[in-house]
Amino acid sequence: MVVVQRMADAMTTCSVTYRRDPGDDAWLVEVEGMPDVCTFGRTLEEAAVNACEAIAVTADIEESEVELNEHFAVGGLDLV
Repeated sequence: MVVVQRMADAMTTCSVTYRRDPGDDAWLVEVEGMPDVCTFGRTLEEAAVNACEAIAVTADIEESEVELNEHFAVGGLDLV
């Protein structure tokens, strides 16, 4: 399965999963197909911004070229 996809209009779509870490009061972000990308945010908005930045740095592209396909993990369930 391809999770990082370069689109004709120069957008890169990445599947990300947010998991709540109650111990740190933060949202952890995992990026499918990019195990070296690790980030978090205190809010979902901050986590998404940080994910775009981390993906852009890793893929050597502009942040504006990153599009997120977002998923949420709650307990043992993954929600789309």
